[in-house]
Amino acid sequence: MITTFSWHRFSAVSLWIIVLFLIYVTASEFSHLFGRGELRRLFFASRPSELQLNRRQHFRELLRLSRLMDAYSIGEFRDPPASRTKN
Repeated sequence: MITTFSWHRFSAVSLWIIVLFLIYVTASEFSHLFGRGELRRLFFASRPSELQLNRRQHFRELLRLSRLMDAYSIGEFRDPPASRTKN
């Protein structure tokens, strides 16, 4: 057993307990927010192959938006001609 009391050791252990408690509370709040078992599925489930397809589709949409931005000016996006004719 330790014969002398060390405030430095006590502070370090107390700080670790507080940090671990905050991690636990944060994880439980996220678990409550996402629903039962969702955090486990997010962190530990294997990625399906359809996720890669979604990434490909996401890239294609970004490419399409890039081409639209090259074809039209920012002013036309803010005030398209179709919205001017409706009024």
